[in-house]
Amino acid sequence: MKNLAKIAAAALVAVWCMTGRAQATASVEYFHTAANIQWINSSGTAITRGDVVDVGDKYGIATTDIATNSAVGTLLLEGVYKFTLAMSNT
Repeated sequence: MKNLAKIAAAALVAVWCMTGRAQATASVEYFHTAANIQWINSSGTAITRGDVVDVGDKYGIATTDIATNSAVGTLLLEGVYKFTLAMSNT
């Protein structure tokens, strides 16, 4: 909720900078927390719980196993995680 307030405040500052006065130009509706997202697996590879998943400009951690063929699963986007480093030649 704090992040939403920051976004709304930033939007209001942007309007003030462009117009020279503060005014609300649109209502803000809470959608969902950015701590996790529903992700559709179109990678062609099954995802295992705990896998790191590239979702474009960020990474998420799979909360459950996610099958292939457009299966949907939840990815965590916030938090601190402990990993075991896996070495690879690929």
